[in-house]
Amino acid sequence: MKFILSVFFLLSFSLIAEQEWVQEEALFVKDDGKTFVVRIEEAQKEEDWDEVLDLCDELLENLKKAANKVKVLTYKADALKELDEVKEAFETYQAAIDRYPMYLKYTDAVKKQLVIADEEYAKIKGDDSIFTNRQPVIDMYKKIVNNAPFAVNAPALLLRVAIIQKDDNQEAEAIQSYRTIVKRYRTTAEAGYARINLAQHYLNLLEKIEGDQALIDGAKSELTLFIQQFKTHPMLSEAKRRMKQIYNIEAERLYLLAVFYNRDETPHYRPEAAKRYLYKLMIEYGDSEFKDQAQVLLKEVDKDYQASIVDKREEIRQEQKVKAEQKIAVQLPPEAKDKTKRRVLIKQGDSEKFLLPVEDLDLTPLENTGSDVEINFEEANDEKK
Repeated sequence: MKFILSVFFLLSFSLIAEQEWVQEEALFVKDDGKTFVVRIEEAQKEEDWDEVLDLCDELLENLKKAANKVKVLTYKADALKELDEVKEAFETYQAAIDRYPMYLKYTDAVKKQLVIADEEYAKIKGDDSIFTNRQPVIDMYKKIVNNAPFAVNAPALLLRVAIIQKDDNQEAEAIQSYRTIVKRYRTTAEAGYARINLAQHYLNLLEKIEGDQALIDGAKSELTLFIQQFKTHPMLSEAKRRMKQIYNIEAERLYLLAVFYNRDETPHYRPEAAKRYLYKLMIEYGDSEFKDQAQVLLKEVDKDYQASIVDKREEIRQEQKVKAEQKIAVQLPPEAKDKTKRRVLIKQGDSEKFLLPVEDLDLTPLENTGSDVEINFEEANDEKK
């Protein structure tokens, strides 16, 4: 009896050492003199994936140890992938991640999911048919980002999700994805793209909802924060162009208000109000497309109009603006610009769940200034050319 137990122990030790299995009775159940482990390995070598699936399903019904279950689930997912049952394969990897994250080679499983998602994305990329079902790909990428939120490509994958949602006419979902990128990955280039798209979303709504100042403020805030944060970015010139667009929209609104209150044949004739709006336009929007029109009308409204007064008020306003900005300016810590100085929360290799080191990235204030920012519009025009 002792001899039999010794042989059993040696066989078990060899099995565990070679295949990283945990000792369990179900593993040693034999059929034709071969255990489940041997039969699965032979089926894999012969690329008999249907046999692998059958053996995995049968073994999963009898296994009790989590380490063994997750290994068999991974084998099953691999077999499903080989049989081109990619969606079921993806979900099987996900089941292993959800149920047994501590026993799983986490990084390998997520990478295999990413391979599947990329292959499915390639099938729909550029397809603008109304019958194209993009939701499965969206769901796959969202699960991958959720599984590995600190992976180096997580911001890019979430940005891809937003783009696919937009192509699929899921406007609200796309906007939420853009906002998540800005909130979670605000120091990345992808956050810049997200801000540009959010600003454009507000401007698009402005065309439908005439005169909503909140939309103008929202677009202006996103573009301001973008320009403050990114000194080099593929969308920098576009951000300045759209800021110039908003600048002219605000100037036009002031001019139209002045015209409205300067109609002497109407009951709302208020020349003093018209004069205030025109002076505000001349002083704060002196580089806008409506400056010349405003100046002509202002000379009619205010017989004592002098250009030197406008210039002096603009000089005073600029001085006050510089002082205000100096007062509220936030000095970023060195970690914001130098990645080597960032505090590492979890080192690479210390966790099976995260693909990369977990760093303290909460360094850039979301709202570190007001919405007013000095933009060099001439530079923006040069870049556009």
